[in-house]
Amino acid sequence: MVGRTVAQLKLDADEFDIIAPHFGSQTLVELCEYGWEKILEGYNNYPASFQRVIPFLLASLMYHFDKGHLQSMLNSNHPIFTNLNLFSKLKSKIIFVYAYCNDTQISAEGVPGIIVISREIREFKKKYDATCCMYNDRIDKLNTDMLEVCDSLPQKIVDVLLDKFQVNGVVPV
Repeated sequence: MVGRTVAQLKLDADEFDIIAPHFGSQTLVELCEYGWEKILEGYNNYPASFQRVIPFLLASLMYHFDKGHLQSMLNSNHPIFTNLNLFSKLKSKIIFVYAYCNDTQISAEGVPGIIVISREIREFKKKYDATCCMYNDRIDKLNTDMLEVCDSLPQKIVDVLLDKFQVNGVVPV
């Protein structure tokens, strides 16, 4: 909670329980196979404790370069982004979720309960609105179908009556 407050996240906003941009487990395997030394020169010289942070750092930099304000601060020729081919392949694999990541099982800790409840209410409302919209569409279609049937009903009644009964001296065929 202290870290999120220091990061100036609003205590009552959904983004309070945002998880840092990161890569999924399969992408991390692919990056290890590709070689971190190819991504960050001198990677093998960093302590193991910092090497564990580098995937998060890369994902965060890529996310904020692509979707945030980092692009206005750094140009695409900055040494961080020397491998644009890798950048373009990885930017779609960045995971950006709230509260919990099913793939990596990373979760936001220290989140006030009101945030979780607020998100659940908001998600319920979104599903409720979508359901109402679906039913309204069905009702509109039913109304349209009923109007079409009602419009053609007088002619159908006349056709049945002419077919079954003698009307004004006309004998049904």
